[in-house]
Amino acid sequence: MKTLNIKKMVKDMSFKDKAKILIANENHKYDSQYKDHLITSGEEDIIVKECREKGQITELNRLIRLFNLTTLAIGDVMTASLQLELTITRVNMYVYSIYIYGQIKDSFDRISSSIKSKKNKEITEVAHILEEQAKEYSDKYSFFYPSEDKIDLDDSAEKEKCFKVREPDKLLQKLFVKVLNAYKHLKKTLYIIEFLSIKGDMNFVSKKDEMFLEKAKELLKIVEDLDEFLCILKVYQVFVEEGLIKDKDYVEPCFIDLLVDYKKALELTDEERLEMEEKVKNKL
Repeated sequence: MKTLNIKKMVKDMSFKDKAKILIANENHKYDSQYKDHLITSGEEDIIVKECREKGQITELNRLIRLFNLTTLAIGDVMTASLQLELTITRVNMYVYSIYIYGQIKDSFDRISSSIKSKKNKEITEVAHILEEQAKEYSDKYSFFYPSEDKIDLDDSAEKEKCFKVREPDKLLQKLFVKVLNAYKHLKKTLYIIEFLSIKGDMNFVSKKDEMFLEKAKELLKIVEDLDEFLCILKVYQVFVEEGLIKDKDYVEPCFIDLLVDYKKALELTDEERLEMEEKVKNKL
């Protein structure tokens, strides 16, 4: 393999190219688990010395700080990704549990109905126990609060009254708000990396970390597209539009934002972006 004469080449290099070589070398060492490098430590010293002689060392140090901040930000992305993945999993598990308990309740109802006609004391007692068990599941596991089992759906007046006070399951509201918060936290950390790249006018991310960042963005896409059991939110959105549940005074006030304008609720505000930018500037 042909060896590059860095000492000779560096004389004609622009400052940006010298900085890019140093950053690329650090990323290459990281990607290869420090088993390989693009330039030797001696060649690194030659580039740094050239920058110092040309009065470029201050700017080089600034870019190195941006590179180091990017490395720290990627660590934050890892933590934020795990947090978002966990909150999505909790929603999936809870929605599925409501569905399963609904199936159990229906089974109790069918068995109870089928044995009610039997004129036998013991069977009647069993039917009563099943009814109570079904009621317990209805109280604890329902997509709405209060659940439809608590109203007479044939009574239009009672049904309309219920729609004015009914809201999505309270715990599910809390879980969705946690998803929203985790989503925005991940989006903020990704924005920091983007902002650092803009500040340095170069990409500081290694190839290995680029692949990880793509996976983090895929997690964001799950939330944005309401994939998996997050799709239950689409049902609530329709119910709000049709006036089948109330549209204010929820247990989690910001949950209504997810129903009224989901896309806007996920967006980073100008204030949030500015907050992230200030964090970077304070560390430079």
